[in-house]
Amino acid sequence: MEALTTEAITRAYKSCPYFLKHIYKDSYIGNEQYIHGEHIDTWGSMLQKGNSCIISARKHSKSETMYGYLQWVHLQHLEEDFEIMYMSFKEKLARYHINNFKTRMRNNPFFKECQDLTGRAVESISKYSWDGEHKVTIKPAGILSFERGKHPDLLIMDDILADPTSTLQLGIIDKVNRLVQDVAFSLPKEGGEMKVIGTAQTHVDFFWELKKAPHFKWGMFPAITNWKKKEVLWHGMFPWERLMQIREWETGHKGFDKEYMCQPVWSTESYFEQPAIMNVVNKQLKNMNGLKTKNEVGLGWDLGKHSHPAHVSVFEFVPIGAGQDIAVHRHDKWMEGWEYKSQLNYVKGLVDRLKVDYVNYDNTRGELEGFYEQGHMAKHIYFPQTFNTKYKNKIAAQFEKRVLHEVNGKKSPNIQLMNIQRTINQILVVTNDLDAVQTHEGHGDSFWSIAMALDRKKTGRTMFLEDPDNILGLN
Repeated sequence: MEALTTEAITRAYKSCPYFLKHIYKDSYIGNEQYIHGEHIDTWGSMLQKGNSCIISARKHSKSETMYGYLQWVHLQHLEEDFEIMYMSFKEKLARYHINNFKTRMRNNPFFKECQDLTGRAVESISKYSWDGEHKVTIKPAGILSFERGKHPDLLIMDDILADPTSTLQLGIIDKVNRLVQDVAFSLPKEGGEMKVIGTAQTHVDFFWELKKAPHFKWGMFPAITNWKKKEVLWHGMFPWERLMQIREWETGHKGFDKEYMCQPVWSTESYFEQPAIMNVVNKQLKNMNGLKTKNEVGLGWDLGKHSHPAHVSVFEFVPIGAGQDIAVHRHDKWMEGWEYKSQLNYVKGLVDRLKVDYVNYDNTRGELEGFYEQGHMAKHIYFPQTFNTKYKNKIAAQFEKRVLHEVNGKKSPNIQLMNIQRTINQILVVTNDLDAVQTHEGHGDSFWSIAMALDRKKTGRTMFLEDPDNILGLN
């Protein structure tokens, strides 16, 4: 380590990016090598003050930068106590990070006067002091097992989400997301800070909620920053040629997207990609309780079970000429914990008010057979459907065809959805093999109600080139 001038130490004290580049680098010894990058400067600035959230590529120094930031925090607290909670998906992983940090502290000659009060024999807890009296303490925590009564000055969230290897694990991820939003955000003391760093797993992770939060600095840093110009995030470690080698021969394209390009892990397994669904969202559409139309109207009804809610979707098919039409989302309803009779009464009301021509509903378990056989459901309107593999594939394909519809090679979707976040989320949790992941919002219910509504029945109704609400600008 080169001798540091008073000016350099002062700059390091004031600037986390400067500290990372000129002091933290000496935490590497032997064959290890510190390779700096411009993105690390950016991260240092984000971490230095206030709440921050960083999403980035695998092996791009996320945790190492956090260790460097924690060294800088020790420099800020020379004569005062300061408590840090280092939280990961499991406490074991948090202990691993803390032990790595302690190794960096021991290696760095800058901190030779900073006493390790825990000693090498004590694992998992970090306790350092400059004056032998005041301590900077770091303790591990797992998101599923932490003590809720603890209130640190600083909360570090590193690797907070597990990498799912099966659809069942997405239920755990959903639980983690709720714990973070409902509990973890309130952990730091008043005036304390949160630093979040990691990889998103789904389209509805808390990472994306933090993007909306005005009190968080937020940034996403994929390994490739410009495909056309072959520009990369960390040229000193992962130049373009190396990333292409990883993509083609080590991870595959899907693996590369999730590990290096910051695409939520489960997006590579979803039936629909998020951009495709967002492309068919029309923010002008509103829930309608009445329709005056000569167009065909279809309703899909995914019955609620004990473990998930019911969902109803209604679409009006607006002709645009030449045998083509656009399915316009007219009504969207989540029914949490409703009895079957209450659901049926609600659907009957929609049939009358929205001039619904047909109702497709999930009859796999026969919950409504009694109502159907007793004449409470008109057989020329209500069509029971059995959710076997053949039917699921059929209606999913019809849904996909509308979303991805093209004309002369250009995207021209012939479906428009309302901008209802829960409904969009539950479309995206349905996987390529048409399994739906259980989350606190539902079980892919909106995907199936929409798909059923789009499964047209022969009604005999004459089709008119009509757009009464001028959704398509025909009037």
